Amino acid sequence: MNTQILNANRITLLLCLIPFLQVAGHAQGGWSGFPDMPQPAGFIANQVLNNKIYLAGGLNTQLNATTNFSVFDPADSSWNTLAALPQTKTGASMVALDGKLYLIGGLSNLSGTTLSSVHVYDPATNLWSARSNMSIARSYFGACVLSGKIYVVGGGTSTSSEGLTSVEIYDPATNVWTTGPSLPAPRGGLSCTVAGSKIYAFGGTPDVSLPATSSVWIFDPSTSSWTSGADMPTPRLLHATADDGGWIYALGGSTFGYPGSKMAILERYNPEYNNWQSLSPMPTPRHGLALLSLQHKLYAIGGIEDEFGLPVTSASIEVYDPSVFTVEPQAKGNGQIRSVWPNPAKEKVIFNLSVLEAGFIRADIYNTDGRFVTSETFGFYPAGDIDLTMKTGLLSNGVYPTRLFLNNRPFGTVMIMVQ
Repeated sequence: MNTQILNANRITLLLCLIPFLQVAGHAQGGWSGFPDMPQPAGFIANQVLNNKIYLAGGLNTQLNATTNFSVFDPADSSWNTLAALPQTKTGASMVALDGKLYLIGGLSNLSGTTLSSVHVYDPATNLWSARSNMSIARSYFGACVLSGKIYVVGGGTSTSSEGLTSVEIYDPATNVWTTGPSLPAPRGGLSCTVAGSKIYAFGGTPDVSLPATSSVWIFDPSTSSWTSGADMPTPRLLHATADDGGWIYALGGSTFGYPGSKMAILERYNPEYNNWQSLSPMPTPRHGLALLSLQHKLYAIGGIEDEFGLPVTSASIEVYDPSVFTVEPQAKGNGQIRSVWPNPAKEKVIFNLSVLEAGFIRADIYNTDGRFVTSETFGFYPAGDIDLTMKTGLLSNGVYPTRLFLNNRPFGTVMIMVQ
């Protein structure tokens, strides 16, 4: 290639990078603001149904539990008030099943009685009706749906500082609760999320007098047992988790109970490879928040913030777009990108890497607007010097910021030009 063509390509590369650099330099990365909730609230039961977000109960600005029930449509930012809850609730959980919403457990007030009650809401009639109570009253627990049944996991009670190991399973066809396999240890203030055909339980604390844990437990219904997954990088309780695009996101929370500290840390877990990745923190630290995945965006809603050192309920709604390229701290000490060639590329590009630990390597490819394009998974490699070939023939001509990951930790970023 002659010098004039090479210089022209370099100039084109720099010009194409200008929009990307503006995106990548943004402090909050994939986070964006959204109009606040009509009223602040924390520890709200929450769920997505028919592309709308339903919010139930929680604490108001006076830190009292409410019977508030509303639906939020992100498509037009509209809020509608629905039929009030049958009783005041905070620290409850809500799941969606067969087009209806099940509101389970919680507290009658911040220092009130732990509840075992279960109510189901029908959007078609805007009415609540009672269902069989749980065997054990609980609050600040995990709840999720697997294979048409509702699982409630761990939590706490108003009669003991220790968390529960109890797991109960509800069959809506029979309106009966049965006992499920217990957690490996007591946990209150945990969260649970379904990915694939398994339940994942994250964090929490064994006792309100103890700090948060980083534990991850995985329930496999085929063996009816719990096993341990890779610990969260950040111990947390009273946090929120949500599944999107095969990842499980863990956001916010506290290191030590209520009112406790409030964190903004966002991490995501890859169930396939059983490892974690750190992402851009949310703008507003909080615990007791809702995190909901809707149309491949994550909505962080409400919770408890700090104001002059005191806990206050939050009206904040912040939205995280996982497809937006964000600037994250690069992994230190695990290797380097030594070269990338040919660049510009046509059919393929070869990464020459020096890695100091064995692990799974992948490349995420973005356009110059910072939008995710595709991902290339290379598989597992031992430590050492390696060459990895990535096909580029299906990419349109242009510049592609490409981020490399080792064991789901950012390893380095390079710019690839495809001609």
